[in-house]
Amino acid sequence: MTSSPSDTQAPTTPANLISPSQTSNSINLKWDASQDNVGVTGYDIYQGTTLLTRTTGTTYTVTGLTPQTAYTFIVKAADAAGNVSNASTPLTISTLSPTADTQAPTAPKNTAASAITDTSVTLNWTAATDNVGVTGYQIFQGSTNIASTPSTTYTVTGLTQNTSYTFKIKALDAAGNSSPFSNTVTIKTLAVNDTQAPTAPANLTSSTKTDTTVVLQWSAATDNIGVTAYDIYQGTTLVGSVGGTTLTYTVTGLTASSPYTFTVKAKDASGNVSAASNAVTVTTNATGTVTAPAWAPNTAYALNAEVTYGGVVYKCRTAHTSLNGWEPPNVPALWLKK
Repeated sequence: MTSSPSDTQAPTTPANLISPSQTSNSINLKWDASQDNVGVTGYDIYQGTTLLTRTTGTTYTVTGLTPQTAYTFIVKAADAAGNVSNASTPLTISTLSPTADTQAPTAPKNTAASAITDTSVTLNWTAATDNVGVTGYQIFQGSTNIASTPSTTYTVTGLTQNTSYTFKIKALDAAGNSSPFSNTVTIKTLAVNDTQAPTAPANLTSSTKTDTTVVLQWSAATDNIGVTAYDIYQGTTLVGSVGGTTLTYTVTGLTASSPYTFTVKAKDASGNVSAASNAVTVTTNATGTVTAPAWAPNTAYALNAEVTYGGVVYKCRTAHTSLNGWEPPNVPALWLKK
């Protein structure tokens, strides 16, 4: 009995290695079939010196590549006996540039509010989708973008108690495309059970007067939460209101050579009202005359307040508290000579 002779003949070298097509992250390879005395069983695909795979056909697509990058490939043929051909002619080919992403994500859905307190609210929404991937969300309070987050929940803080707010969400992708707005959710923060009134405004004075006007100024009141407004009274009649950070008011429409008594009260957001300030009684000037008080140090002067110094009248250009050495002639940035 005789044994079959062993096969030691390698296949012919694969010829005409080409790349019919490429993308930004893949390269398609194609070559002519090799010949073998018994039969070719497969082809080994190399990227540089690294064996990627063995395939039985004469085409193969290499994936997972980097955009705009050159790669070199060779192919070897193998038979059943383990004989391997010489390498094909190397092919160097580059992947393409990535395709620009101009498709925006879908709008987030089902925006809702929970855990509402007097100063905060938690927003939740259903995730948006994108052809590449959503990278984050923008939170809008009204028309203002107040924050960004990669998740589908966000807690807004620093709100004012007993106040209405509207919120909506946009989705973003890595290319900077932004989605349409989500649905809008409107909430009202909780009211704090605040029963503590502000302190009474102090040091109510009149800095300037004419025959028909009186300029009032006072020291700020304090409150456990915050002063929101000041009400100015002429006797028992409310004649005006200013915001919680304004400490001056000009009463107009008065009669010449007439006495008037004024007080000021502070208010907070819960409607608590302070006791009245000290009362100040001012007599308006005779028609056509203006009387300005003498300048003094350590005195709070409001914008447009008038003083006399050295027989000259000066008008305040910037609200400030005077100091020794800040006499009107010495600080033209604070006082304008009339």
